[in-house]
Amino acid sequence: MGPASRRNAASGSRPQRDHFARTGIDADRATARALRGAKQAWNDWGSIDPLWSIITHPGLQHGRWTIGEFWRLGEDEISHVMSTAGHLGLPATRDEALDFGCGVGRLTRAMTRYFSHSTGVDVAESMIDQAARLNQGYPCRFLVNDTDNLAQFKDSVFDFVYTALVLQHLPTVDLIRTFIDEFLRVLKPDGGLLAFQLPTYVPPRSLRNRLRLRTRAFAALSALGLDKRVLYDRFKLVPVMQMNFIPKQEVLTYLGSLGASILEVQCGKFEFGEVASATYFVTKPG
Repeated sequence: MGPASRRNAASGSRPQRDHFARTGIDADRATARALRGAKQAWNDWGSIDPLWSIITHPGLQHGRWTIGEFWRLGEDEISHVMSTAGHLGLPATRDEALDFGCGVGRLTRAMTRYFSHSTGVDVAESMIDQAARLNQGYPCRFLVNDTDNLAQFKDSVFDFVYTALVLQHLPTVDLIRTFIDEFLRVLKPDGGLLAFQLPTYVPPRSLRNRLRLRTRAFAALSALGLDKRVLYDRFKLVPVMQMNFIPKQEVLTYLGSLGASILEVQCGKFEFGEVASATYFVTKPG
């Protein structure tokens, strides 16, 4: 990443800065405020129902996930991704992997079958604490990353970078783009592989949009000091769960502007078939 890109990662993209300049709001402060809100929401999810907030299967809310099945789905997902990676002949080496938005480490743990070491990062301390506890004995580590960049990592350090069901929850589309830029920065050139999932379209009446009234009530009542678990379990109120998307062609154009090589795009749907999604397999020339 060049100096200009690093400035964008630290202070928001040019469209974002221009927008806030017109409204008289400082982009740094606005981004920081949005990140604080996301951090609070995911800390709440981590404390009341971490597994369901990561994989929102119907009927498994309120602690109904079995941990064994949860880990198995992570293994299946990484197995599929690594099968695609194998067909692409990447990554060239398998030393270090990064799981962005790791939650309690479902995918970070699964990556250790394929890499010497894996690192999981998440915005929420409540998730990271559980990830470290649940994955003792595995060659992985877990770090809080609650900034608008991956500055805690040097350039070109990871053989493999993966994220799924995470970018959609970032508070702004500009922040999604910033992190895609950061993924490429920390990826090794000439042999590293980036794979990231991102919705290409979210209908207005998707599940998470239908939860808005309940999220507002949760925020208001928890701010008054009511017990968050009671609000969730008894009154079915929920922390916010943001849902953003970027159309496929816009993602491809943006990757091209970053100099990335797009190897494969896998398209599909999730969340009861409502949300169109794509997984992009990308490498970085030297």
